[in-house]
Amino acid sequence: MFHECRFCDNLAGKQCTGCKKAWYCSEKCQRSHWKLHIFDCKHDHSKPIIPAYRLYRAVLQDKLPEDQETCDDFGFCKAHSIEDKDRLFGLYVELFKVHKVEPITVHRWRKQGTLIQEIKSIFDNSTRLTPSEYYPWFLQNQHLLDPSWPLPQGLIFADIMQTWKFVNGPAVDHIEQFREVYDALESSVQDCFTLYHNTIIRALLSLHQDEWVTFGFVACPNVGYERRLLSSYVAIIIDGKCPFNDFASKFKAGRLIDLFRRYGVEDSVLSIPYMAEFLEDNRVVASVWWLKAYVYRDPGLEDMHPVVGIDYGINNCRRVGEYIALMKDTYKKVLEHPQSDPLELHEACVAGKIYPYVHSLLKLKKRDAKLLKELMRNPYSL
Repeated sequence: MFHECRFCDNLAGKQCTGCKKAWYCSEKCQRSHWKLHIFDCKHDHSKPIIPAYRLYRAVLQDKLPEDQETCDDFGFCKAHSIEDKDRLFGLYVELFKVHKVEPITVHRWRKQGTLIQEIKSIFDNSTRLTPSEYYPWFLQNQHLLDPSWPLPQGLIFADIMQTWKFVNGPAVDHIEQFREVYDALESSVQDCFTLYHNTIIRALLSLHQDEWVTFGFVACPNVGYERRLLSSYVAIIIDGKCPFNDFASKFKAGRLIDLFRRYGVEDSVLSIPYMAEFLEDNRVVASVWWLKAYVYRDPGLEDMHPVVGIDYGINNCRRVGEYIALMKDTYKKVLEHPQSDPLELHEACVAGKIYPYVHSLLKLKKRDAKLLKELMRNPYSL
């Protein structure tokens, strides 16, 4: 059987020893492709993928990074506005795609504390005729990548106060006072404040936030549907000026659908797959949605909802990294399968028949199949 090199498409004779699936024509091609293959290869999941690789993948996917570590390491958490986040992202797009800097090199610069200097060197010495769109902005905002330069408290406070005033929160004089008031709020009200804040700045929630699940973004099959859902919340919150207390009350009662109906966006929202079922009672989130959030969060950064461990057998792994990685990878493949339906997976879970459902969709290796059959047992299994 002939194999093509994953990197250059030439005839390949070298197999990846990790996953036994990818083939390469040379060690050079294998090294060059590793920055992408690392996310698919069966590597040691006890060692989290370095943030520079995640940043590189985000650039190729043309979407802002979402995991906290990458955002912290590469300045996104210090960017005050969505416009500044986009400009910073554009700088990295140019760094990786135009100047061909390798992510492992960017990782080394950051670890050595020379990231700012090296970026300036790359752009200052560039021979490209077309000037950078983002570098002039970066020169005015170098503090975003300076770990010794904390985000000014004034900016944090001003950012929060924009939303706090919008929801008619009580007057506070400083960030510590705000935190005291905020911490005293019910958790459901805090969730609503987070949604209001993201809606005001027109930013999608991160899958690392529980609100990504509780407000229905998890049910969206892709980011296009997530943006449609966000636009519907904009119609309620910004355009419709829905009172915050009214919104929080409906959310707590599981009646978000009433708000979508009242503000004229019910049809748009219900055209999103699975949203009708999700909005029947948004208080009751099917465990399959928490499973989806868990398997898509980056290794080492995931925060598993307790119900996932029980319903989907993660607790059966007994913290064995290899077992957890196998389970996450398998569930991810199921959720991405063209014939899969997350609600059918949930029904299989409730019936104690997860493994038969998974086996009906995926061609499993004999060893993996035997192990998964045991691990996927739950309290509902006969």
